Amino acid sequence: MIGYFARKLEFDLAPIILGFVLGDVAEKNLRNALAISGGDASILFNSAISQILWVCAILIVMAPLALNWWRRRAAAP
Repeated sequence: MIGYFARKLEFDLAPIILGFVLGDVAEKNLRNALAISGGDASILFNSAISQILWVCAILIVMAPLALNWWRRRAAAP
């Protein structure tokens, strides 16, 4: 049923399926990291590589929004 509505609303199904497959693995690893740190969430931001990955993730999410805004602004008279 979800797949039917996703197709009707023209969602790309590949990221949805990937999220379902990798979501469980990501949740288990997050739980392990928090258990190792004693519940301290700052472990997710302490190292340089984790900060770089967070910035990349934010850019990946924000890039389509920024490009869409930029295109609309360029098309406006």
